[in-house]
Amino acid sequence: MAPTRDALPADPTVAIVLCTYNGAEWLPAQLASIAAQTHMDWVLCVSDDGSQDGTLDLIHAFARAHPVWIAPDRARSSGLTSAQRAAENFLQTLSHPNLPIGPNTHIALCDQDDVWRPDKLAHALATLSAVPADQPAVYGGQSCHITEDGRRIADSKPPGKPLGLGNALVQNVVSGHSTVLSPAGVQRMRAAGVPHGIYYHDWWIYLFITALGGHVIVDDHVALDYRQHGANVMGAGQGSAARLRRLGQIWSGEYSAWVQANLNALTNTKAELSPDAKSALEHLSDGPSLRTLRKAGAYRQSTLDSLCIYGAAALGRI
Repeated sequence: MAPTRDALPADPTVAIVLCTYNGAEWLPAQLASIAAQTHMDWVLCVSDDGSQDGTLDLIHAFARAHPVWIAPDRARSSGLTSAQRAAENFLQTLSHPNLPIGPNTHIALCDQDDVWRPDKLAHALATLSAVPADQPAVYGGQSCHITEDGRRIADSKPPGKPLGLGNALVQNVVSGHSTVLSPAGVQRMRAAGVPHGIYYHDWWIYLFITALGGHVIVDDHVALDYRQHGANVMGAGQGSAARLRRLGQIWSGEYSAWVQANLNALTNTKAELSPDAKSALEHLSDGPSLRTLRKAGAYRQSTLDSLCIYGAAALGRI
């Protein structure tokens, strides 16, 4: 029996979804930062992916003093990459039928190796409160990139171009570790279920919410310290080195697989999509190409990156 609090909140303001895998080295700092949140009406919902390093011992100890729900063993799909395994874990947990949430609960996604700033939840909830309660919304903030031992490297930057479906088709700008879904967003995500084969859960959330015609808010508030180390599934995405890495991913076919998995999931969802999303999917029904991407209005936040995407499409690399 997983150790949880006897009486979890019936309708917590926030359910923090933490997916773990061999994170014992970094997890104590993250758990301490969760406990130090100025917004205190939360429950921590943990799904572990088979850790063998004491990760669950740390979660069990945390549960003795804080509201914690631990997901039972989950069904794992075979043949997935590490990124797909992480995405599946997050999306399965978000959609778990026994997740301790109510109709007014937000969901905040949480990585095991970050350190949250004390006002992370409070700021996200205050920002989302401006959105009508019946409309799905997702919030994303910024992070301070730090080394393994906690030294500051640089801060992330908010997007400079408008957010929307055209951007979400080819780029994610809502970082998973800062993602907070509104109650209406949570309900629509859970009703849609878990798509198969998604590579990045945060990108899927951005795409799905925009495809519903929902609200996406990404501001300049620095919400957490983002630790950079060799075990990151996806590290910081800024600078010339990151751009060169992206070019390599495009040429190798990795990026094409990511985009196609998202398009397959969007095509197969039973959710009612917006007219713009239906039109974009119709344009892209034969696959992404220079012509179909232009018709779908696809763009990235950087003009240079957009040109790279269109050039790659012209060469048949997407």
